[in-house]
Amino acid sequence: LLSLLLDNQSDQLPEDTAFKLDYVKNQIQGNVSQILFYYRVKSEKNDFLFEDLDLEECIQDLLENFDPLLKEKNFTIKLENIQGICYTDQRSFVFILSQILANALKYSSDKPELKISMSSDKGRKTLIIRDNGCGVKACDLPHIFEKGFTGDSGETRKKSTGMGLYLVKQLADALKIDIVVKSEWMHGFEISLSIS
Repeated sequence: LLSLLLDNQSDQLPEDTAFKLDYVKNQIQGNVSQILFYYRVKSEKNDFLFEDLDLEECIQDLLENFDPLLKEKNFTIKLENIQGICYTDQRSFVFILSQILANALKYSSDKPELKISMSSDKGRKTLIIRDNGCGVKACDLPHIFEKGFTGDSGETRKKSTGMGLYLVKQLADALKIDIVVKSEWMHGFEISLSIS
């Protein structure tokens, strides 16, 4: 309903009302996606559809989807060397990136920055996503991919479900994507995805 309203009548709504409705729509879509992907990773049958995915196009589409939220928080975004094709399941890969971006928004700093870069080594591409948000405490870092784990990192985490990064890890394992995380409390969070 919100999608239909925003697609067909957003020009008739006050700008701040349209923005709030779009924000709520994105929140609902994010929650529904988590539920659907939770059942997907628990299913005995995987319905992955592997195909060539243009990484630059994928990142640009993702940033476009998150644009209202990124603008609201005044994010500075830097893209570096994003190019090439990877062979993966597009739905799952986009979901993984969406969860990482949602966390960057949720735990952002006063002057938020997001850097997405890429490196290549021995035929594998590594996508590196770094923010300058609150990061994760050292004691929490080994547990961030556990189901339901929310950690002890301030007020924002009390609203967390602890499901986003759990689903990221489950899907990444299924897609043979290696994940490495680095973080220093109050100095940002970095996640690297090594893909074929």
